Amino acid sequence: MAVVPLKRYQHRWLSDRSQLKLLTKSRRIGGSFIVTLEDAMEAVGYGYDNYGKPYYRPERGVDQFLISASENQAQELLAECRVHIDGMSAALGRNLFQGDPGVERIRLRNGRKLVALSANPRTARGFTGSVTLDELAHIPRGREIWTGVFPITRPNLKRRYGYKLRALTSTNGDDNIHYDLLTKDIGAMVSKHQITIHDAVADGFPIDVEKLRLEVGDPDAFAQEYECAILSANSRYISAESYDACVYYPEDAASEMPSGGHRTWYAGMDVGRKSDGDPSVITTLQRIGDTNWQMECESRRGAGWEDQEAWVAETLRRSQRIAIDVTGMGDQFGERLVKQFGARIDPVQFTVKTKEMLATGLKLAIERKKIRLRADDIELRRDVLALRRHVTSHGNVTFEAERTKTGHADRAWALALAVHTASGPDSSNVKVTVVGSRASNQLNKF
Repeated sequence: MAVVPLKRYQHRWLSDRSQLKLLTKSRRIGGSFIVTLEDAMEAVGYGYDNYGKPYYRPERGVDQFLISASENQAQELLAECRVHIDGMSAALGRNLFQGDPGVERIRLRNGRKLVALSANPRTARGFTGSVTLDELAHIPRGREIWTGVFPITRPNLKRRYGYKLRALTSTNGDDNIHYDLLTKDIGAMVSKHQITIHDAVADGFPIDVEKLRLEVGDPDAFAQEYECAILSANSRYISAESYDACVYYPEDAASEMPSGGHRTWYAGMDVGRKSDGDPSVITTLQRIGDTNWQMECESRRGAGWEDQEAWVAETLRRSQRIAIDVTGMGDQFGERLVKQFGARIDPVQFTVKTKEMLATGLKLAIERKKIRLRADDIELRRDVLALRRHVTSHGNVTFEAERTKTGHADRAWALALAVHTASGPDSSNVKVTVVGSRASNQLNKF
């Protein structure tokens, strides 16, 4: 049924028929492939009897709910399920789909469905069926999500044996539900699997570990992302608990965001240039009263200076002011922007002192709950939680972050810059004209 031959560690997961399963995994080793294969099999009615023999009984199919930190990520899992079901349809010689598969929902001829959902504690309680939780250690308010879905999968009068609850994730410190499941009584009944990059290679997965180690660069990042190491969260400058207390869910924005009050948009930009280096990132905030609401956080890698200038101009169509990192290669870039837009450009030279000021301002905004962050922006959460504060032997305070293939906490610094410029003098007298479909669409979302 699988599109490609399975590795031994994938077979071990698939043959484990436990009701509760947890996969702690390296990145890039086919973890989501095997978990979604099991989801697809259960939906169409493939399974194993008490003797471990496979069977196909469409009437035994089970609804599947795939939950990830963002709706897009959940839809990617659903797309993998579709590929698996395509393969099963070909193997059986008949179409298993009921109508055309959608990006959010797939319906099958046996009456079952597969649904992609974002990780919202409120919506996670409103369904019945088997559940897959993706990137559990990185989901904001993960403990609430687990608490919400766990009872749904338990045995009930309609289904004697209940449903399956599967979770997969890379590690992310020791302050989340994933760590609790590994080390505390809450995970006593969970069947636990772990696959490091070394385990995968030993089972025949084709990847050059040493080349990958050099690509990642940071030893701690490699240990966490590829060797399933659990690093202490005590060194984090901003705690996961503080961050998650500030999140909001975009689908709930209409009810959560104040309906009145003065509204002003601000932005921050961390500048990158090389196609193989750190990306440029712009984060936009909407200030309502004394609280900043994150609207967007977009990254672009390898964009030329003219394209980035146009990007800033587009951002300023709806923002009063933008703070820009003008360190090093960003110096002349910042000068050109100041000539074009004057005081609406807030140039910031990254030094030890200014980075401390920016990081402190972001930390205070989060701890005082003066900022609301999108729960579906898992990359921003990763970057903010990656910030580490160090005191040198000379008493200087520095802020560092793990360097990964996706950047160097660039989203966190863009957010800190946006918070910084939003806390400056009010620019409400500046005329801002919102034009262009992209800006209009973003406003219409809220």
